[in-house]
Amino acid sequence: MAEHATAKGLVPQWDRTCTVKIGDRDVSGINALHIAAGLDRVECLELYLNRGLLTDLEARDDRQETPVHHAALFGHVSVLELLKNHGADINSRSASGETPLHLAVRGQHLDAVKDLIKLGAKHQACSDGCLPIIYAYDTGNSAIISALEADSGCSAEATTGNLKGLRKMAGALRMAINREYIDACQRINVFGCPLDVEIQSKMMPLMFAILEEKGVEVVRWLLDNGSKVSIPCWDHSIDSFSTALHAAVACPMFNALLPALVSKFVEEAGDLASARNPLVIAIESGNSEGLVALVNTLRVKGQLA
Repeated sequence: MAEHATAKGLVPQWDRTCTVKIGDRDVSGINALHIAAGLDRVECLELYLNRGLLTDLEARDDRQETPVHHAALFGHVSVLELLKNHGADINSRSASGETPLHLAVRGQHLDAVKDLIKLGAKHQACSDGCLPIIYAYDTGNSAIISALEADSGCSAEATTGNLKGLRKMAGALRMAINREYIDACQRINVFGCPLDVEIQSKMMPLMFAILEEKGVEVVRWLLDNGSKVSIPCWDHSIDSFSTALHAAVACPMFNALLPALVSKFVEEAGDLASARNPLVIAIESGNSEGLVALVNTLRVKGQLA
């Protein structure tokens, strides 16, 4: 095409931009490098770069994303390596502060994630305060989580985020609890996610773990790390608000934790009369062992004569 244009005395506009639909939105400011990177057209990129037709590897679309972002978004490893070899910045940040590593993780492209790590991608927080590993915890992709955790550059320090970032971390915490992945819960908490964040409508982590009958060790970890027992949450099993203590009494698998749950409930000045009496719940549930644990602990705490 270049030879044809020259023969005709035409001057090609190689750096011309256009608007392309990506996902659910139209993205403007897209040039030929973005398109070739997103479509895995290595030969086109080599033509543009080797002949000097397009040289700005940091060209940005209206989301401030570079060709490297587009390659990562669609998981094109060969393109990532080509662009890096030509000097592209694999740690460039978009308008939302996302790096190519964020996009590869979000798209669950394991090979691209591994390649970016190999090429030296840094673990940086986006504008919402979320590191790429938070995105991984949110998707629940164990292979990508393992790849990120194995990288020595993966930070274990808290990040500062906004409400949107907190929601993303809350979603990641919910996924980690659901998979009974305590190490992930620990890291998400360290990254700045409180354990009394709403992880779904009217639902806190401790209540979620109990109602979904997750492992005793997950519930124990939440208790040991400060989750409140007395916060009213929506109990879908009874279509009413309840607390983690009331929910646990109805589930014998958590009997071993009842002394700790009752103790925390009392220490938090929880109101035993604010919902159905847990003693009644234990009786109605046929949880005789739990009833004994309840009575004994309430007596120790001075709540029963």
